[in-house]
Formats: sequence, structure tokens, C-alpha cells
Amino acid sequence: MNENNRVEYKLELNPDVNIEKEVIAFLNYKEGGFIYIGIDKDGNAVGVSNIDDCMLRLKDRLKNNILPSAMGLFDIAQEKKDGADLIKVTIASGSEKPYFKPKYGMTSKGCFIRVGSAVEPMSKQQIEYLFSKRTRNSIGRIVSNRQDLSFEQLRIYYDERGKRLNDNFKRSLELVTNEDKYNYVAYLLSDENGNSMKVAKYSSLNRCELEENNELGSGVPRILEVYGKQCYMFSDNFIRLILPISIDNKNSTKSALSRHQVGTKSGIDNSQIHEILKLCETACSITEIMKYMGFKDRTKFRRNYIYPLIEEGLVESTIPTKPNSKNQKYRLTTKGLELINNVDNQNDL
Repeated sequence: MNENNRVEYKLELNPDVNIEKEVIAFLNYKEGGFIYIGIDKDGNAVGVSNIDDCMLRLKDRLKNNILPSAMGLFDIAQEKKDGADLIKVTIASGSEKPYFKPKYGMTSKGCFIRVGSAVEPMSKQQIEYLFSKRTRNSIGRIVSNRQDLSFEQLRIYYDERGKRLNDNFKRSLELVTNEDKYNYVAYLLSDENGNSMKVAKYSSLNRCELEENNELGSGVPRILEVYGKQCYMFSDNFIRLILPISIDNKNSTKSALSRHQVGTKSGIDNSQIHEILKLCETACSITEIMKYMGFKDRTKFRRNYIYPLIEEGLVESTIPTKPNSKNQKYRLTTKGLELINNVDNQNDL
């Protein structure tokens, strides 16, 4: 069988195979799909060596490198074809689309979808559309746990304002689901709901300073008072808030990295940590890292640099079951990626 809109073949799983991209595309596709590892592009079964280790690494990558979490939406199994051991990954269509790579977020670099037998980046319009559908799963669609609701207080409220609550108020106020059952909005407006109301007293009309009830905040009014309305940007499906901050660019790398204990443990300079982490965005051997950094002593470099980064959870080995393998490489973890992204974002400001 050839590759198609629901089937993808991969010869092997290695750091250069962007398996997360393929899985994300199927998660965002309306029907999900299947990925076979150990089959070439012509459909010939080649097999997978050390299949248990490969399945473990695959599970860890899909667990840690996709958002929202894809756990429960994929299954990894071993199969045989023409005498060769293969890995079959079954991916369901996700309910929290769009799924994306954490490094790039909900952008065209992070969101993908299946188009025929290919994987394509999603457009901004596609991403916003899928996200808007996800956020529409609101309290209006949640069925109330009680259906014996009355609305006498709501009728009184309408009467006091000279308005009549007619017989069709359940529909006009969108208090029922498509199955004609009371939703959670109806429960909140009913006489039977057990929710309380908290009241706060402010010192002025701008609602920034609370006089009573410290449980409540005043975040939005404070933001508007300090930064003005221009810090808010509105689109069809999103509200973006931009807060200007002042950062000393010379110290941004140092301050961000100093929160980690790697430097304290090994004496590594923060700039060296940052260089190693940036280099490990693509899996590298210790020889490649040492050559780039200008070091000669392999034992000392591994002890003082690589091991502390692994212990801190910033870097991981590609073959954890064989730490001394000649094919061993080191790559960035999700934690390490978040750290350097924070540093780079600070330096860009």
C-alpha cells in the first residue's frame, strides 16, 4: 500500500526525523491516521533494530513535544510484515485542535495538517478558526446536573424593568442545549443554583484600589490606568495583551540562566551554558560540541559540562540505555528549550 492521506511511512526514527510534525498533522486532520516506522517510501518492509528502545523514545517524544497533550490520542504497537519488525503508530483526530509544537506555539511553524500524502503548515486563518471552535465549548453546551429548574427571581428582575419574560425565554436567552435540556447557564440563572456572589468596595470609580474584600483583584483597570487601551489588540477570535517592560540586555542571559544550578555545580559560565543549549537544539555528539566550544579533554568536558546539564534536565542523551555508545548524541529537552527561548525573547526586547 502506498502512502496516502491517512498513512505515512518512515524508514527509521532518529533525531533528524520530525516525527512530532507528522503526528501533529494527523491530530489536526479530521480522520487521524497511521505512521509505520521501518518501511521505506516504496512500501518495502525494512524493519526496526532495537525496537523496544525505539518505541520508548517515540513515546517520550510524543508525550513531551506536543501541545495540547496528545496522551490518550495515540497508540504505539509492534507489527510484523514480510518477517520484519515494524512500529505502527495509530493517531486519532484530536478534540482540542490545533495541536502544535511547543517551540513555535500556535503559528505556521508549529501547526501542521495532512493534505493528501503530504504535511503542510497551517495558515493563520486555519489556526484561528480551529482555536475558535475549541473555545466555543462553553457553559452553554454543558448540560445542567439539575433539570427541575425554576426562574421566579429572573421573572422579578424582568418585571422590575418593565419587561415581560415570555414563554419562549428559554430559547431566546439560550438556556437550553440542542437536545432541549437546560444548560449550565440556565442553572446559574435559576432559583436553585447554589453559587454565591462576592461584592467588593472600591475607593474610586476607576476600580483600581480596593477598600474592602481583598479576595478580588483589579488587574484590567490597573493595566488600563498604567498602559492605556493601546496595549490591547482585538481580532475575530483573540485578545492580545502587550505589556512593555524594561530589561538590561547585557544581563538578560545571566539573569535567566542564574535561576538554574548548573553553573553553581560545575563552574560553567552562563554564556557557555547558553551556547551548548543552542547547539543542542539539533542533536550533536560530544565531539561536535567540544569542537565548537574549543575543548580537548573529553572526560573533563563530560563530567563538568554534559552531566550537570543532563542532571538539571536541560539536555538528554539520544540513546539513554547505552550512554557510551559511539552513536550517542545530546539534544535539548523541553525544559532546556523553554529556558533558551526565554533568554532569546529577553534579548530581543
